[in-house]
Amino acid sequence: MLKRSVNYNFDYIPDIHHRFEGSLLKTSLKGKKILDIGCWTGQFLSLIEKDAKTYGIDPDKSAIKFANAHRRGDFVVGTALKLPYKKNYFDVVTMWDVIEHIPPNTEVRALREAARVLRKGGLFALGTVTNHPVSILLDPAYFLLGHRHYSQKQLHGLMNRTGFRIGKTIYSGGLWALIRENINLLAKHLFGRNINFLFLERLVKSEYQGKGFYQIHIFATKL
Repeated sequence: MLKRSVNYNFDYIPDIHHRFEGSLLKTSLKGKKILDIGCWTGQFLSLIEKDAKTYGIDPDKSAIKFANAHRRGDFVVGTALKLPYKKNYFDVVTMWDVIEHIPPNTEVRALREAARVLRKGGLFALGTVTNHPVSILLDPAYFLLGHRHYSQKQLHGLMNRTGFRIGKTIYSGGLWALIRENINLLAKHLFGRNINFLFLERLVKSEYQGKGFYQIHIFATKL
Protein backbone atom coordinates (compact mmCIF):
# COMPACT_ATOMS: atom_id res chain seq x y z
CA MET A 1 0.00 0.00 0.00
CA LEU A 2 1.27 3.49 -0.83
CA LYS A 3 2.37 5.51 2.19
CA ARG A 4 1.06 9.04 2.43
CA SER A 5 3.77 11.62 3.09
CA VAL A 6 3.68 15.12 4.56
CA ASN A 7 4.37 17.94 2.12
CA TYR A 8 4.35 21.52 3.43
CA ASN A 9 3.02 22.89 0.13
CA PHE A 10 -0.06 20.66 0.37
CA ASP A 11 -0.51 20.02 4.08
CA TYR A 12 -0.24 23.42 5.76
CA ILE A 13 -2.95 25.62 4.25
CA PRO A 14 -6.52 24.27 4.64
CA ASP A 15 -8.00 23.22 1.31
CA ILE A 16 -11.46 24.01 -0.09
CA HIS A 17 -13.09 20.97 1.50
CA HIS A 18 -11.56 21.77 4.91
CA ARG A 19 -13.03 25.27 4.73
CA PHE A 20 -16.40 23.88 3.74
CA GLU A 21 -16.37 21.49 6.71
CA GLY A 22 -15.26 24.31 8.99
CA SER A 23 -18.13 26.49 7.80
CA LEU A 24 -20.58 23.75 8.74
CA LEU A 25 -19.38 23.59 12.35
CA LYS A 26 -17.76 26.88 13.34
CA THR A 27 -20.81 28.58 14.87
CA SER A 28 -21.30 25.77 17.39
CA LEU A 29 -17.72 25.43 18.70
CA LYS A 30 -17.07 28.43 20.95
CA GLY A 31 -15.19 27.18 24.02
CA LYS A 32 -15.94 23.52 23.31
CA LYS A 33 -13.60 20.55 23.25
CA ILE A 34 -13.40 19.01 19.79
CA LEU A 35 -11.60 15.87 18.67
CA ASP A 36 -10.74 15.36 15.01
CA ILE A 37 -10.14 11.66 14.36
CA GLY A 38 -7.70 11.19 11.48
CA CYS A 39 -6.61 14.81 11.73
CA TRP A 40 -3.51 14.40 9.50
CA THR A 41 -1.60 17.71 9.85
CA GLY A 42 -4.47 19.58 11.51
CA GLN A 43 -5.65 21.58 8.50
CA PHE A 44 -9.30 21.39 9.52
CA LEU A 45 -8.60 22.14 13.19
CA SER A 46 -6.51 25.18 12.26
CA LEU A 47 -9.73 26.85 11.10
CA ILE A 48 -11.35 26.62 14.53
CA GLU A 49 -8.41 26.59 16.93
CA LYS A 50 -9.08 30.17 18.07
CA ASP A 51 -12.59 29.29 19.21
CA ALA A 52 -12.45 25.67 20.36
CA LYS A 53 -10.13 23.51 22.45
CA THR A 54 -8.74 21.32 19.70
CA TYR A 55 -7.47 17.76 19.84
CA GLY A 56 -6.29 15.61 16.96
CA ILE A 57 -5.32 11.98 16.54
CA ASP A 58 -3.73 10.29 13.53
CA PRO A 59 -1.67 7.10 13.01
CA ASP A 60 1.02 8.93 11.01
CA LYS A 61 3.89 10.07 13.26
CA SER A 62 5.23 12.62 10.76
CA ALA A 63 1.80 14.24 10.38
CA ILE A 64 1.39 14.54 14.14
CA LYS A 65 4.90 15.98 14.49
CA PHE A 66 3.98 18.56 11.84
CA ALA A 67 0.70 19.39 13.58
CA ASN A 68 2.35 19.90 16.95
CA ALA A 69 4.93 22.19 15.35
CA HIS A 70 2.47 24.35 13.41
CA ARG A 71 -0.93 24.23 15.14
CA ARG A 72 -2.53 25.03 18.45
CA GLY A 73 -4.05 22.13 20.33
CA ASP A 74 -3.12 18.66 21.47
CA PHE A 75 -2.10 16.15 18.78
CA VAL A 76 -1.27 12.50 19.44
CA VAL A 77 -0.43 9.39 17.46
CA GLY A 78 -3.20 6.79 17.52
CA THR A 79 -6.03 5.17 15.59
CA ALA A 80 -9.79 5.49 15.32
CA LEU A 81 -10.15 1.99 16.74
CA LYS A 82 -8.60 2.79 20.14
CA LEU A 83 -8.91 6.39 21.24
CA PRO A 84 -6.71 7.33 24.25
CA TYR A 85 -9.38 9.50 25.90
CA LYS A 86 -11.84 8.96 28.72
CA LYS A 87 -15.58 8.55 28.29
CA ASN A 88 -17.77 11.58 27.62
CA TYR A 89 -14.75 13.89 27.33
CA PHE A 90 -15.54 15.82 24.14
CA ASP A 91 -18.35 18.14 23.09
CA VAL A 92 -17.75 17.51 19.39
CA VAL A 93 -16.08 14.66 17.50
CA THR A 94 -15.34 14.76 13.77
CA MET A 95 -14.26 12.01 11.42
CA TRP A 96 -13.53 13.51 8.01
CA ASP A 97 -12.34 11.16 5.23
CA VAL A 98 -11.38 8.42 7.67
CA ILE A 99 -13.98 5.66 7.68
CA GLU A 100 -13.01 4.55 4.17
CA HIS A 101 -9.38 4.05 5.22
CA ILE A 102 -9.72 1.95 8.37
CA PRO A 103 -9.51 -1.86 8.05
CA PRO A 104 -12.55 -3.47 6.37
CA ASN A 105 -15.43 -4.35 8.69
CA THR A 106 -14.16 -2.19 11.55
CA GLU A 107 -16.51 0.73 10.90
CA VAL A 108 -18.85 -0.12 13.80
CA ARG A 109 -15.93 -0.42 16.20
CA ALA A 110 -14.57 2.99 15.15
CA LEU A 111 -17.98 4.65 15.46
CA ARG A 112 -18.50 3.14 18.91
CA GLU A 113 -15.14 4.57 19.99
CA ALA A 114 -16.22 7.98 18.73
CA ALA A 115 -19.46 7.66 20.68
CA ARG A 116 -17.63 6.54 23.82
CA VAL A 117 -15.49 9.70 24.08
CA LEU A 118 -18.37 12.04 23.15
CA ARG A 119 -20.64 13.40 25.87
CA LYS A 120 -24.35 12.69 25.80
CA GLY A 121 -26.02 15.11 23.40
CA GLY A 122 -22.65 15.95 21.83
CA LEU A 123 -22.24 16.52 18.11
CA PHE A 124 -20.67 13.95 15.81
CA ALA A 125 -19.78 14.76 12.19
CA LEU A 126 -18.66 12.24 9.61
CA GLY A 127 -17.57 12.82 6.03
CA THR A 128 -16.56 10.36 3.33
CA VAL A 129 -16.79 9.67 -0.39
CA THR A 130 -20.04 8.45 -1.92
CA ASN A 131 -20.68 5.43 -4.08
CA HIS A 132 -21.90 7.59 -6.96
CA PRO A 133 -20.61 6.00 -10.21
CA VAL A 134 -18.57 9.08 -11.18
CA SER A 135 -17.08 9.34 -7.68
CA ILE A 136 -15.89 5.73 -8.03
CA LEU A 137 -14.78 5.98 -11.66
CA LEU A 138 -12.51 8.98 -10.99
CA ASP A 139 -10.94 7.53 -7.86
CA PRO A 140 -7.73 5.64 -8.78
CA ALA A 141 -7.42 4.38 -5.20
CA TYR A 142 -10.70 2.51 -5.56
CA PHE A 143 -9.20 0.32 -8.26
CA LEU A 144 -5.62 0.17 -6.98
CA LEU A 145 -5.96 0.15 -3.19
CA GLY A 146 -9.51 -0.93 -2.43
CA HIS A 147 -10.55 2.57 -1.32
CA ARG A 148 -14.14 2.18 -0.10
CA HIS A 149 -17.11 4.33 -1.09
CA TYR A 150 -20.40 4.46 0.84
CA SER A 151 -24.07 5.14 0.25
CA GLN A 152 -26.18 7.21 2.60
CA LYS A 153 -28.15 4.08 3.47
CA GLN A 154 -24.97 2.21 4.47
CA LEU A 155 -23.68 5.05 6.64
CA HIS A 156 -27.02 5.65 8.34
CA GLY A 157 -27.23 1.92 9.06
CA LEU A 158 -23.78 1.91 10.67
CA MET A 159 -24.48 5.00 12.76
CA ASN A 160 -27.86 3.74 13.94
CA ARG A 161 -26.02 0.76 15.45
CA THR A 162 -23.53 2.84 17.39
CA GLY A 163 -25.42 5.20 19.68
CA PHE A 164 -26.15 8.18 17.43
CA ARG A 165 -29.29 10.03 16.42
CA ILE A 166 -28.84 11.17 12.83
CA GLY A 167 -29.60 14.76 11.98
CA LYS A 168 -28.82 16.43 8.69
CA THR A 169 -27.05 14.90 5.70
CA ILE A 170 -25.28 17.14 3.17
CA TYR A 171 -23.69 16.32 -0.17
CA SER A 172 -20.87 18.36 -1.70
CA GLY A 173 -18.26 18.32 -4.43
CA GLY A 174 -18.65 17.15 -7.99
CA LEU A 175 -16.83 16.51 -11.23
CA TRP A 176 -14.48 19.49 -10.94
CA ALA A 177 -13.52 18.58 -7.37
CA LEU A 178 -12.62 15.07 -8.53
CA ILE A 179 -10.58 16.36 -11.46
CA ARG A 180 -8.74 18.85 -9.24
CA GLU A 181 -7.99 16.19 -6.64
CA ASN A 182 -6.42 13.92 -9.24
CA ILE A 183 -4.33 16.79 -10.63
CA ASN A 184 -3.11 17.65 -7.12
CA LEU A 185 -2.29 14.01 -6.40
CA LEU A 186 -0.10 13.83 -9.49
CA ALA A 187 1.49 17.21 -8.78
CA LYS A 188 2.35 16.22 -5.21
CA HIS A 189 4.09 13.00 -6.20
CA LEU A 190 5.70 14.23 -9.44
CA PHE A 191 6.62 17.82 -8.62
CA GLY A 192 6.20 18.19 -4.85
CA ARG A 193 4.18 21.37 -5.21
CA ASN A 194 0.74 22.71 -6.02
CA ILE A 195 -0.36 23.49 -9.56
CA ASN A 196 -3.06 26.12 -9.16
CA PHE A 197 -5.59 26.84 -11.88
CA LEU A 198 -7.72 29.76 -10.73
CA PHE A 199 -10.62 28.91 -13.01
CA LEU A 200 -10.64 25.36 -11.60
CA GLU A 201 -10.53 26.68 -8.03
CA ARG A 202 -13.63 28.77 -8.73
CA LEU A 203 -15.47 25.80 -10.23
CA VAL A 204 -14.63 23.58 -7.28
CA LYS A 205 -15.71 26.22 -4.74
CA SER A 206 -19.07 26.45 -6.49
CA GLU A 207 -19.53 22.71 -5.91
CA TYR A 208 -18.97 23.11 -2.16
CA GLN A 209 -22.20 24.94 -1.46
CA GLY A 210 -24.06 22.06 0.13
CA LYS A 211 -24.83 20.43 -3.20
CA GLY A 212 -23.02 17.73 -5.14
CA PHE A 213 -22.45 14.00 -5.33
CA TYR A 214 -18.79 13.37 -4.52
CA GLN A 215 -18.76 13.62 -0.71
CA ILE A 216 -21.36 13.03 1.97
CA HIS A 217 -21.39 14.75 5.37
CA ILE A 218 -23.58 13.35 8.15
CA PHE A 219 -24.28 15.11 11.44
CA ALA A 220 -25.61 13.31 14.50
CA THR A 221 -25.94 13.60 18.27
CA LYS A 222 -25.03 11.01 20.88
CA LEU A 223 -28.03 9.42 22.51
